[in-house]
This record gives sequence, structure tokens and C-alpha cells, in this order.
Amino acid sequence: MTMTQRSDVIGSVKAQAWGSLLFDKNRWESLRLALGVTPRELDVVKGVFDDRSRADIGKVLGISEHTVQTHLERIYRKIGVGSRCGLLVRFFAKHLEMPVREGPGGSVIHHVR
Repeated sequence: MTMTQRSDVIGSVKAQAWGSLLFDKNRWESLRLALGVTPRELDVVKGVFDDRSRADIGKVLGISEHTVQTHLERIYRKIGVGSRCGLLVRFFAKHLEMPVREGPGGSVIHHVR
């Protein structure tokens, strides 16, 4: 691999949104239920985890930037925070509170309290 090819690959990886991949689908759903957010609000939360702007989240979800802001305000109110940083901390804190056990074949099973 040449230096240019390597640089292109690294640039591509940096451009990817990886935050929403921190949790698997089941864990996201468990967090959504535990924190009382709607499926659409969870889509917005995932955009925040990906460090996307309101405009970018709106483009990805096919909604306006204003609607994204409305969702964020509702999410903040529901989970008792006032910022994106608080949102991230609250979701991580809830994740750490939730019990984990191994299922058949060593798979991880998450439970909502």
C-alpha cells in the first residue's frame, strides 16, 4: 500500500461515524426503553454519538434541522440533562447500570431494569 493509498484509507475512516456503533442493536433498544425515548429520538441520539451536527442528523433522517432540535430538547427533558455532553454521559451511565449476563454459546445478553 502506498502512502497516498494509506492516507486515503485513514481519511475515509476518520470521515466515518463510529459513535453509534459502540452498542449493538439490542443494547440500543434496551437503553431506549430504560431512558424512555422514542425510536425516532434514539435515531437522533445515535447522530449525537456520531458527533453529527443538527443539519447532518436531519439530512440522514430526512427531517429538518429544526425538528432535530425539537427532538433534542425533548430528549434532554426526558433524561434530565441540558446538553449533548450530558446526553452522552447519561446514556453511558445507564449502560453501566444495566446488568449483563452470558447467554448460550457465550453471547452477551443485556437486561433492562
